[in-house]
Amino acid sequence: MADDRYDVVIIGGAVMGSSCAYWLSENPDFDGTVAVVEQDPTYAKASTGLSAASVRHQFSQPVNIALSKFTTEVIAGFHEMVEVDGYAPDLGFRETGYLFLATEAGLATLRPRSRGVAAHGRRAPHAAAVHEHRRSGRCQSR
Repeated sequence: MADDRYDVVIIGGAVMGSSCAYWLSENPDFDGTVAVVEQDPTYAKASTGLSAASVRHQFSQPVNIALSKFTTEVIAGFHEMVEVDGYAPDLGFRETGYLFLATEAGLATLRPRSRGVAAHGRRAPHAAAVHEHRRSGRCQSR
Protein backbone atom coordinates (compact mmCIF):
# COMPACT_ATOMS: atom_id res chain seq x y z
CA MET A 1 0.00 0.00 0.00
CA ALA A 2 2.98 2.34 0.48
CA ASP A 3 3.29 2.77 -3.30
CA ASP A 4 -0.42 3.34 -3.86
CA ARG A 5 -1.73 6.84 -4.39
CA TYR A 6 -5.21 8.11 -3.64
CA ASP A 7 -6.98 11.33 -4.42
CA VAL A 8 -8.58 11.36 -0.97
CA VAL A 9 -7.31 9.69 2.20
CA ILE A 10 -9.70 9.61 5.14
CA ILE A 11 -8.23 8.97 8.57
CA GLY A 12 -10.68 7.07 10.76
CA GLY A 13 -13.42 4.85 9.46
CA ALA A 14 -16.09 5.35 12.08
CA VAL A 15 -19.35 7.03 11.11
CA MET A 16 -17.83 10.28 9.85
CA GLY A 17 -14.97 8.73 7.88
CA SER A 18 -17.13 5.99 6.40
CA SER A 19 -19.84 8.49 5.54
CA CYS A 20 -17.38 10.75 3.73
CA ALA A 21 -16.01 7.78 1.76
CA TYR A 22 -19.49 6.53 0.89
CA TRP A 23 -20.85 9.86 -0.32
CA LEU A 24 -17.72 10.57 -2.34
CA SER A 25 -17.99 7.17 -4.01
CA GLU A 26 -21.68 7.76 -4.79
CA ASN A 27 -21.12 11.25 -6.22
CA PRO A 28 -21.24 11.05 -10.05
CA ASP A 29 -19.08 14.19 -10.29
CA PHE A 30 -16.22 12.57 -8.34
CA ASP A 31 -14.05 10.17 -10.33
CA GLY A 32 -11.14 9.96 -7.90
CA THR A 33 -9.95 7.23 -5.61
CA VAL A 34 -10.63 7.07 -1.87
CA ALA A 35 -8.80 5.23 0.90
CA VAL A 36 -10.07 4.92 4.45
CA VAL A 37 -7.38 4.34 7.06
CA GLU A 38 -8.83 2.62 10.13
CA GLN A 39 -6.70 0.83 12.71
CA ASP A 40 -9.45 -1.74 13.39
CA PRO A 41 -10.41 -3.47 10.13
CA THR A 42 -13.48 -5.01 11.79
CA TYR A 43 -14.70 -1.54 12.90
CA ALA A 44 -15.88 -3.22 16.12
CA LYS A 45 -13.64 -0.94 18.17
CA ALA A 46 -13.99 2.19 16.04
CA SER A 47 -15.25 5.18 17.98
CA THR A 48 -18.81 4.97 16.65
CA GLY A 49 -19.19 1.28 17.45
CA LEU A 50 -18.20 1.94 21.05
CA SER A 51 -20.47 4.93 21.39
CA ALA A 52 -23.84 4.99 23.09
CA ALA A 53 -24.73 8.17 21.23
CA SER A 54 -27.94 8.87 19.42
CA VAL A 55 -29.27 11.13 16.71
CA ARG A 56 -31.31 14.02 17.98
CA HIS A 57 -33.68 16.29 16.12
CA GLN A 58 -34.28 18.97 18.72
CA PHE A 59 -32.48 21.95 17.26
CA SER A 60 -33.44 25.58 16.95
CA GLN A 61 -32.35 25.99 13.31
CA PRO A 62 -34.41 24.31 10.54
CA VAL A 63 -31.29 23.29 8.60
CA ASN A 64 -30.00 21.34 11.61
CA ILE A 65 -33.35 19.58 12.01
CA ALA A 66 -33.34 18.67 8.30
CA LEU A 67 -29.75 17.35 8.45
CA SER A 68 -30.56 15.29 11.51
CA LYS A 69 -33.71 13.90 9.88
CA PHE A 70 -31.69 12.94 6.80
CA THR A 71 -29.10 11.23 9.01
CA THR A 72 -31.78 9.15 10.73
CA GLU A 73 -33.22 8.09 7.38
CA VAL A 74 -29.77 7.10 6.07
CA ILE A 75 -28.91 5.07 9.17
CA ALA A 76 -32.31 3.36 9.20
CA GLY A 77 -31.96 2.35 5.54
CA PHE A 78 -28.20 1.82 5.55
CA HIS A 79 -28.38 -1.93 5.01
CA GLU A 80 -30.27 -1.39 1.74
CA MET A 81 -27.81 1.24 0.55
CA VAL A 82 -24.69 -0.89 1.00
CA GLU A 83 -25.95 -4.41 0.30
CA VAL A 84 -23.47 -6.47 -1.73
CA ASP A 85 -24.33 -9.95 -3.01
CA GLY A 86 -27.19 -10.27 -0.55
CA TYR A 87 -25.11 -9.26 2.47
CA ALA A 88 -25.86 -6.10 4.37
CA PRO A 89 -24.55 -5.17 7.81
CA ASP A 90 -27.00 -4.72 10.64
CA LEU A 91 -26.16 -1.52 12.48
CA GLY A 92 -28.48 -2.37 15.36
CA PHE A 93 -29.95 1.12 15.10
CA ARG A 94 -33.11 1.77 17.04
CA GLU A 95 -34.72 5.13 17.20
CA THR A 96 -35.50 6.08 20.76
CA GLY A 97 -36.18 9.43 22.32
CA TYR A 98 -34.74 12.16 24.44
CA LEU A 99 -35.95 13.51 27.72
CA PHE A 100 -35.37 17.20 28.23
CA LEU A 101 -36.04 18.63 31.64
CA ALA A 102 -36.41 22.33 32.21
CA THR A 103 -37.36 24.82 34.83
CA GLU A 104 -40.32 27.09 34.13
CA ALA A 105 -37.90 29.63 32.65
CA GLY A 106 -36.26 27.03 30.40
CA LEU A 107 -39.62 25.79 29.17
CA ALA A 108 -40.00 28.99 27.15
CA THR A 109 -36.95 27.87 25.13
CA LEU A 110 -37.99 24.22 24.71
CA ARG A 111 -41.56 24.73 23.49
CA PRO A 112 -40.70 26.61 20.26
CA ARG A 113 -38.00 24.02 19.46
CA SER A 114 -40.53 21.25 19.97
CA ARG A 115 -42.89 22.93 17.51
CA GLY A 116 -40.02 23.38 15.02
CA VAL A 117 -39.19 19.68 15.15
CA ALA A 118 -42.84 18.73 14.56
CA ALA A 119 -43.02 21.11 11.59
CA HIS A 120 -40.26 19.06 9.94
CA GLY A 121 -42.13 15.80 10.22
CA ARG A 122 -40.44 14.41 13.30
CA ARG A 123 -42.07 13.28 16.51
CA ALA A 124 -41.74 16.24 18.81
CA PRO A 125 -40.68 15.78 22.39
CA HIS A 126 -43.19 16.64 25.06
CA ALA A 127 -42.07 19.77 26.84
CA ALA A 128 -43.03 20.00 30.48
CA ALA A 129 -41.72 21.96 33.37
CA VAL A 130 -39.92 20.31 36.22
CA HIS A 131 -40.50 21.85 39.57
CA GLU A 132 -37.46 22.09 41.72
CA HIS A 133 -37.73 20.53 45.12
CA ARG A 134 -35.07 20.96 47.74
CA ARG A 135 -34.79 19.12 50.97
CA SER A 136 -33.45 20.81 53.96
CA GLY A 137 -30.98 19.02 56.15
CA ARG A 138 -28.30 16.57 55.38
CA CYS A 139 -28.56 13.26 53.64
CA GLN A 140 -27.98 10.35 55.98
CA SER A 141 -26.77 6.95 54.96
CA ARG A 142 -28.12 3.91 56.72
